[in-house]
Amino acid sequence: MNRFTILLILLFVQGLLAQPITVESVKPLWSDNQKAFYHPRFGVGDSTVFVTGSGFEGLHVININNGQLTTITEARGAGYAFAQSPDGQYVTYRTQEFVKRRPVYELKRVDLKNGKISILEADKRSLKMISTGIVARLTYLDNATVRQSAISGENQILSQDDIPFVTIQRREILLWDNGEQKMLAPLGKQKYIWPSISPDGQKLLFTAAGVGTFISDLHGNIENELGYANAPQWSADGNWIVFMMDRDDGHRITASDIYAISADGSRKIQLTASQNTIEMYPDWGHQSNKIVYNTQDGRIFLMELTTE
Repeated sequence: MNRFTILLILLFVQGLLAQPITVESVKPLWSDNQKAFYHPRFGVGDSTVFVTGSGFEGLHVININNGQLTTITEARGAGYAFAQSPDGQYVTYRTQEFVKRRPVYELKRVDLKNGKISILEADKRSLKMISTGIVARLTYLDNATVRQSAISGENQILSQDDIPFVTIQRREILLWDNGEQKMLAPLGKQKYIWPSISPDGQKLLFTAAGVGTFISDLHGNIENELGYANAPQWSADGNWIVFMMDRDDGHRITASDIYAISADGSRKIQLTASQNTIEMYPDWGHQSNKIVYNTQDGRIFLMELTTE
């Protein structure tokens, strides 16, 4: 993305009067043609951004202030789902290898201060990360058993007082709420993807492939329909959803821009409007004033916002 394109984006958004969200700046965090990164996610304090390679290979972190890149691991699958401790010191991630053509998983935790790696789970045929982002306790599925691991402590069976969490199982939404397991299919038989719980723990955001994106209560009762909104992510205050509006020709993505929509579906704002750049997979910062996203060719951009 050149300076002229960035200027067009800013002029486009700032020209929309009385908008509750204004783009103040857009700047590249990573634009090295020799190394492509994808699926950016904010770290503690919004001062770092985690990125991964094609096919979720490896896990790296970019310092927003100086652009320095630090490699955490080059392991296959490490960038698919990971969690960071609230103090920023520890990162937990899952790795994947193939033994006799079957996947074998490990769950590892790294101390970013000294680089020491601890193995939490080893030689697992089925291991699925559930809670990601900044968490004090990581939740994951060991076969059909729900377990947790304090980022810097010992593993334990899930207790009854944990906050709700969701994942996809057999194309439906698996919800754990107050220790109780529920299978949800709010729109009937569909392929459900990208589920997440709102910051206040009261709402469920999800996409039904080919149908649209919705917000429901934790019983699956639809409250708001957001329309076409792929890879949706909550804002920190739960008032907005950021997403990508992508288009394809049946084989590859041909266009994509970043949008934000209010959680009630009443207001939608286009945040990027470039002609030749495909912007994808946005993530909203923990203070609601930053969004990070990748381009199709593996560059990472940081967008600064002013919100109401």
